[in-house]
Amino acid sequence: MKIGPKYKIARRLQAPVFEKTQTAKYALSLARKERTGGKGRTKQKSEFGLQLLEKQKARFSYGLSEQQFRNYVLKALRSEVPVQKLFTLLESQVTP
Repeated sequence: MKIGPKYKIARRLQAPVFEKTQTAKYALSLARKERTGGKGRTKQKSEFGLQLLEKQKARFSYGLSEQQFRNYVLKALRSEVPVQKLFTLLESQVTP
């Protein structure tokens, strides 16, 4: 899966989801952006918005496309403990 601008995605998700964004350089650039002000207060996210944000964090952390992630979720939903099964499937995908 081709991923675009990593810094921009990490800032939007508010989490260091890529290896590149777990460095001191990224932390400094993030602090610099916060210090310069901004666009004022941000609107509170809805429940759907929060769920989407968490899904995107998981998807980008494991480097999956939307369709691949969806297939893992559908497999996990067939089990008795879907959340645990989803993370088991994702972790097994990362380490062959």
